[in-house]
Amino acid sequence: MRQPYEVSMALRYLRVRGKNGFISFISLVSMVGIGLAVAVLIVVLSVMNGFEHELRQRILNIVSHATISGADAPLADWRSLRDSVLASPDVIGAAPYVDGQGLLMAGEALAGVQVRGIDPELESDVSVIATLLGQGSLEDLQQGAYRTLIGTALAEELDVGVGDSVVLILAQGTVTPVGLTPRTRLLHVAGTFEAGMFEYDRGLIYIHLEDAARLFRTGGGATGLRLAVADIFRAGIARSGAFNRSLTPFGFQSEPRTFWEAPEIYFRMSPFMHADQVNEPILLIHGIVDNNSGTFPVQSRRFYHALKGHGAVARLVMLPHESHGYVARESVMHTLWEQHQWLERHVKQAAPRLETTQEVGRR
Repeated sequence: MRQPYEVSMALRYLRVRGKNGFISFISLVSMVGIGLAVAVLIVVLSVMNGFEHELRQRILNIVSHATISGADAPLADWRSLRDSVLASPDVIGAAPYVDGQGLLMAGEALAGVQVRGIDPELESDVSVIATLLGQGSLEDLQQGAYRTLIGTALAEELDVGVGDSVVLILAQGTVTPVGLTPRTRLLHVAGTFEAGMFEYDRGLIYIHLEDAARLFRTGGGATGLRLAVADIFRAGIARSGAFNRSLTPFGFQSEPRTFWEAPEIYFRMSPFMHADQVNEPILLIHGIVDNNSGTFPVQSRRFYHALKGHGAVARLVMLPHESHGYVARESVMHTLWEQHQWLERHVKQAAPRLETTQEVGRR
């Protein structure tokens, strides 16, 4: 039977006998080596993609897709705002929250925490915290009971469990005849959760929305609304970003190693290196005299050119006379206008997709 040309050529070098038999051995080793290399590459790519998806899932389990907050004061009428927000077909959930910071004390152990007040009936619309609870439930957060849900790492550090009590110390003090004294409140541990990220398992606690409003004196208002949207990757906005970590080769944030010691970390943490994979519209905003060593303006310029070179929809806005943070009223207002126009064009007025990413992190 006549064989395909490729098969006949392969067999010709694999079946060599006699004094040329070493050629057959080399050919076999080469084929096995190439096969193993391809298999390793496939496994590594699968692991990396799975790690990225898992990390994104864990973040979205706690952090909302979007947030609406007051400019300089709590939202007094958050219920009306919630109704108007839910009128948009792109918003699938909205829940109020009150945010604050404090110290949690149990015995002689102390831990700084972020206190988040939530409405137990609405929170499940914007997060999956209810599914992360190992003990207790959201219904245990009853108004006026001053109960709390804490992360497993925090519970271990403070050596407390369900049924124990902890003392919350707030930065906002109370003026007394003997001077300014910190405000404290006894909280009862009603449950524990495990998000899979130390930042949340160690530094975040939940209490009832109304209890948080009284503790942080918001006058019954909410710090803001947390939203869940149907498509979280419709468009992007990045301001004063660090897009290429190789431009800060001697370490960044909590990474002490240099670029030459851990090049794979710098590559992975640099959006510039993955510009060919950006397939959503992205708006870049940067102060033209940014003097932050990790976010020089060249970061945004090079990233923008890389995006455009790969055919991505991108816009670069350089704010004159602005550093890392924007100060001038004109700059702040222009930034808000740019963001509003970008979201109007690429989110609100965008054509509907056949499939959405609603299931990513929510359903």
